[in-house]
Amino acid sequence: FSPLADLFKSHPLVIIAADERDVVGVRSNVRGEDVQIYRLKVSPEAARALLLEYVLDANALSTTPEFYNSITTNCTTTIVKMMRAVGDVVPLDWRLIVNGYLPEYAYARGALDVSLPLSDLRALAHIDERARKSGLSPDFSRLIRVGVPSPP
Repeated sequence: FSPLADLFKSHPLVIIAADERDVVGVRSNVRGEDVQIYRLKVSPEAARALLLEYVLDANALSTTPEFYNSITTNCTTTIVKMMRAVGDVVPLDWRLIVNGYLPEYAYARGALDVSLPLSDLRALAHIDERARKSGLSPDFSRLIRVGVPSPP
């Protein structure tokens, strides 16, 4: 994506509803991308509220299109907007605008396992090798999480 192209609304915003094997598996097993997964400290009620917000936003996009913008409406800012909609207080931070820094932000806020240094947590978060070994088996979701610590 290009910030310059974003000025011309060249990329529609989409929310993908898919099986984890499909979304993660395409990136890890087909494209060979580096994929990381982190376990968040979140209550079941907050997780449910966030899921429902995803559904509401996806339905809203079907009637009122929005466009991707590298600074204001990117992968991270869209999630932050949903978190705020379900009542979470998410202070503004540059790591929320620039893609790729969400783990550092979540770690600093205590939303990840802080019993390990972030560098160790990041090393354990790389799941592409486990994903390829699973071969997109029905047990994919469990297998990619083996060794990824949960917050206490």
